[in-house]
Amino acid sequence: MRTFAMSMVAGLLLACGSTSLGPCNASTCEGCCSAAGQCEPGNTVGACGNMGGTCRDCSGLGLSCNLGSCSAVISNTGGSGGGSPTGGGTGGGGVQDAGTPDAGTLDAGTLDAGTLDAGTLDAGTPDGVAMTRACTNTFGAQLSAVHGRLDGLLVAVVPPGGRSCNGDADHVHLQVLANGSVYDVAVNVRDNTGGDVFFLARDGAAVSFAWVEGWHPYERLGYPSLGLSSGAFTAKPISLLAQQVENELATVNHVSIFATGYGPSGVHNVHYRDGVSSDGAIIARPLSGGARTLFFHFANQSF
Repeated sequence: MRTFAMSMVAGLLLACGSTSLGPCNASTCEGCCSAAGQCEPGNTVGACGNMGGTCRDCSGLGLSCNLGSCSAVISNTGGSGGGSPTGGGTGGGGVQDAGTPDAGTLDAGTLDAGTLDAGTLDAGTPDGVAMTRACTNTFGAQLSAVHGRLDGLLVAVVPPGGRSCNGDADHVHLQVLANGSVYDVAVNVRDNTGGDVFFLARDGAAVSFAWVEGWHPYERLGYPSLGLSSGAFTAKPISLLAQQVENELATVNHVSIFATGYGPSGVHNVHYRDGVSSDGAIIARPLSGGARTLFFHFANQSF
């Protein structure tokens, strides 16, 4: 009788699906782990996540749960306007180079976002409060060495000149939180010959896409298809460009970075490369009516 009773209890626990064998983590849970340490499916707005990460509540953010990530749809509202990797390029004669920073993980932050109305973001929706943190030398390890898009929260900006937090002399390094880990984004403010980088900022998101926190490999971007030409850019000395990038991103929360992964922990080549599918750019506040896109190219690149 006791054996039968124990079997019934075990059967009920398994049927509920909320009890995992051992601690809830990536090894024991394909969904997400709740605050109580229970494995959840990770496919609902109230408990969204995957790979044993912490469950997120998308409902208060006006977002949906898509494949374990809080997501939204971004529309093209483009207007007009003015590692340590060393991001080179292949477009227009540039040379691509790479680097490998440290890898690791950082505990998850809280996603802030705007409110969606029938799948389209209202023009006046704010970006949320910027999540500023001290920069870190510990990075995630979920990126791939291909061109793609990184959607996440900007948590730190590392100016050129230092060596901590993966810094170097030629890049502004952005640190972007995505799915619980921080990733390095190396943005050239000096080109691979030591010359000035050419810069252009435009109001609005340059392209339309669904913002989903995380790494999206093989996402395409080409400057000419956006109506851009190299003559519209302005050469900026490193000190001015570094400061302008920092100013553009000073109060930014959400970002989308088109770039090429240099390894599992970061991306570079955030600039023109081939003019077809592998160009890089920064889209600031993509969930907001105040979105802005930053473009870059080198002196030996024309299009």
